[in-house]
Amino acid sequence: KHCKYLSGALIINSIKTLRLDCNKISCDGVKHIGTALATNSSLEELDLSANRVGDAGIVALAMTLPLCSLRKLFLQENSITTLGALRMERYIFPMAPERTAEVRIEAITLQQNQV
Repeated sequence: KHCKYLSGALIINSIKTLRLDCNKISCDGVKHIGTALATNSSLEELDLSANRVGDAGIVALAMTLPLCSLRKLFLQENSITTLGALRMERYIFPMAPERTAEVRIEAITLQQNQV
């Protein structure tokens, strides 16, 4: 619920760094954040460490990466498995010619996950 309100603020705000670590954000919350990121051109750093993102949440977020300006993504302690990380990788390093959008990510942290 709170992430839905936050996503509305992200759409109209010009912040560069957003730290949401240790907030019990689940997959649903990350989906709202991802939706907002798709239209936010200023956010460069997002910290979602120590939440409940999981594999489904990271895939939902990864789908928006080609559409946003994120450069650093912190995902420590989120119950992300190797499968989730591999699915996320498909959006960061697309192989298919039709997926040519540039992803600007410079750093992703996945420590203390199941990868």
